[in-house]
Amino acid sequence: LRLRSLETDVDRFRRGVREADDAEDPHERSAMLESALDLWRGPFLVDLDRPWVQEESSMLEWERQGAVARWAEATIADGDPDRVIPVIEHSVAVAPLDERMCGLLMSALYQSGRQSDALAVYRALRTQLAEELGVQPGPELAKLEEQILLHEASTDGVEPRWLLPAPASDLVGRSVEIEDLLARTEQVRLLTLTGPGGVGKTRLALEVGRRIIDGGDQPVFFADLSAVLDETAVDAVLASSVGVQPHPDAGPLAGLIEYLRPRTAVLIVDNCEHVAGTVARSLAALVRGCPQLTLVATSRSPLYVDGELEWRTPSLSLPDRVGGPIEELRRWPGIELLLQRAPRAFDVTDANVGDVVELCKSLDGLPLALELAASRLG
Repeated sequence: LRLRSLETDVDRFRRGVREADDAEDPHERSAMLESALDLWRGPFLVDLDRPWVQEESSMLEWERQGAVARWAEATIADGDPDRVIPVIEHSVAVAPLDERMCGLLMSALYQSGRQSDALAVYRALRTQLAEELGVQPGPELAKLEEQILLHEASTDGVEPRWLLPAPASDLVGRSVEIEDLLARTEQVRLLTLTGPGGVGKTRLALEVGRRIIDGGDQPVFFADLSAVLDETAVDAVLASSVGVQPHPDAGPLAGLIEYLRPRTAVLIVDNCEHVAGTVARSLAALVRGCPQLTLVATSRSPLYVDGELEWRTPSLSLPDRVGGPIEELRRWPGIELLLQRAPRAFDVTDANVGDVVELCKSLDGLPLALELAASRLG
């Protein structure tokens, strides 16, 4: 049956969502998405239980949920959070582990003056994630909870989903490494930073992501796997880091691939070593299914995925000799990091500068080791 001369509601819905994504004004985008969603009058062909109908119905429902989320974002940004709350509450009741919807509900409740209700949504999600998947909410939701607690949450719209964890201190040295990594991300699809614990893999990956965001070219998402103890939860954490609802009947990885396939983006996957086998399979699927996606992983060893480039993270550079003027020795990143992190009561002098250099060399220039040692200097 060829329907080339007819226009179906499905065609109109999909076209309306695409056109709304191109609209810059949140009020216009909200109205366009609402018009597209008004075409829905219930589940797709609910009276037909043929397998192909069920598959198509699941896919369309997944698309509808994505449109609902984008409508909620636009409506909140337009300054009308009260309209969003009942719709998102229903979505969260149906899919209580959907971090994107929970974040939208928290934002809408907070901006409606209901701070305690917004925090209750986060607590309920945190409890359910811990009990069912053994993981914690993603960093963007944790950041939103902190902002709500401190009354610092944005009232101008929803926070960007590509928030990266904030570094605790400035990055010392590493300018050459950062430039090299940025160049590599333009050349390969999967870049894996390897090296021993404490060498600074995560800090470098975050700085690369921050530079890409500052360039304004593409969004950057961050998935931290350090707290994942059950390998079956890896895909759920990857999907939640991007704010993607799990694909119906196919799992979170399929939904993540579907969402990222047409997009140019960067996904940083941190602390892969303890779930390396599962992560490798998931990242391989993302490489195959998302041609414009760049993956940056951190692991103590490579993941052995086709197309992977291993980048061995070096320690901070140190002088070859022990002696020399203090000002000259501070030009070496390893020395400078130790002295920057040392307590104010510690003074480097001609008498102890040799011991400072020996200490840094004995710790192999590992940033974490240097920071721990600096905290004990008196």
